[in-house]
Amino acid sequence: MSGNKQTFTLLQLNKSIKKHIEKIGTSIWVTAEIARVQEKNGHLYLELVQKKEDFLVAQIKANIWKDTYKILLQKIGEEEFSWIIEEGKEVLIEVWVTFHEVYGMSLRVNDLDLAYTIGEMALRKQMNLKKLQEEGFLFLQKQLIPPKVIQKIAIISSSNAAGLKDFLDQLTNNSYGYKFYTELFEATVQGKNAIQAIQDQLQKISVDEFDAIVLIRGGGAKSDLEIFNHYDLSKTIALTKLPIYCGIGHQIDETIVDIISHKSLKTPTAVASYLIEDMLSYEEKLLQSLISIERTIQNRLLEENWQLDKLMSMIQNQSNQLIQNQLYELKGVEDGLKMKSEHILYLENERLKNIAWRIKEMDPRALFKKGFSLSLINGKKIVEETKINKGDKLETHISGKRLYSTVDKYERG
Repeated sequence: MSGNKQTFTLLQLNKSIKKHIEKIGTSIWVTAEIARVQEKNGHLYLELVQKKEDFLVAQIKANIWKDTYKILLQKIGEEEFSWIIEEGKEVLIEVWVTFHEVYGMSLRVNDLDLAYTIGEMALRKQMNLKKLQEEGFLFLQKQLIPPKVIQKIAIISSSNAAGLKDFLDQLTNNSYGYKFYTELFEATVQGKNAIQAIQDQLQKISVDEFDAIVLIRGGGAKSDLEIFNHYDLSKTIALTKLPIYCGIGHQIDETIVDIISHKSLKTPTAVASYLIEDMLSYEEKLLQSLISIERTIQNRLLEENWQLDKLMSMIQNQSNQLIQNQLYELKGVEDGLKMKSEHILYLENERLKNIAWRIKEMDPRALFKKGFSLSLINGKKIVEETKINKGDKLETHISGKRLYSTVDKYERG
């Protein structure tokens, strides 16, 4: 049966494929995403992919030979080249399609377009920014209300970053003598591992132990800023419950992290200055409040003293008037009492005169002079109940004389 079919060995097939590919005879420009990069013996070995809605739809190997690698480094610059040829980057590269009978098809990179990658990064930045805004993450950090005094600061940075030293020097040696308490949560802030490193450290920082977080880096290439446009990192920062102050060392380009963080400044030193000025501003407001309180108290005391003086004057006037009124009333009472007492004395005097007259008129001596007499029997006054017997001694008083006699006869009248 096989004798009737045209057959090829695997080598024949691969040679045929190689021959047809070589007929292309020219390089072509291809867009792809770098999935993996490996350097070996001065050569770069890449794995290129294309995705659609996160699903892999195409994949191929590529390489940059040592000579081409050197030429590209000279043409683009080492920092820019390292930034472009990195996992996750979208690139536009000029390639030759090659086929090897054993290793299969691959692409040999001859050149790359820096402007394309920059444009793609800018487009991805805008897409990430739009997504964060649509999902409501863009202004969460801006809505946080930081403490009035920020003293306990968690720092995310590399321990050997120059920007960290500048930040700490500025903060510690401030001219106002303010005390800040800092703790470093070390993380690389550039390169492909920085995103996960920063996210991990953000998860470790306790809301109860710190007032704020400072994210800083000490300068570097513009290409190193790309991690700060990453969607996942930006979202993690947005959801952090402590205010994040960002100083990632650039003057012109604004990253998504700059936009989404609570406060962004150009450099680590600028962040330190801002925190110092913020504390100074609070101290000045506090002093102004104290001055205002003191002034208010002084004004209140002056007002109260004025009111007190006014009240004392009123009381004095009313007291004087009341005393005058009382004196007037007392004078009236006094005059009334004097008139009344004089009248009473007059009446009493008349009554006493009358009594005296009556006493005088009732004096036995006066009665005796009128012919009346007073008789005593047995030395006692004679009343209706007095028993009188014959022979009783009778003493009779008349005007200037006493008569003594004996009862001879007694009759009831």
